[in-house]
Amino acid sequence: MQYWTHEEVSLKLLDCSQIVNGEVCIRLATFKEMVFDPKYPPEMFDESIEVIKDLEQKMNLKAS
Repeated sequence: MQYWTHEEVSLKLLDCSQIVNGEVCIRLATFKEMVFDPKYPPEMFDESIEVIKDLEQKMNLKAS
């Protein structure tokens, strides 16, 4: 199994992020898709799950 390099992950993150009010926001759905892709490096997986939880929490706070 060939995993993406850190550089490729960074580029993919850039692809799925957008600037909102001067802040870089990751589109959650795209990010999730990327993290659950089998090519996503497993050593970054746990960390990314935390980021996803954090983003979801922030989105829930904004929605309420």
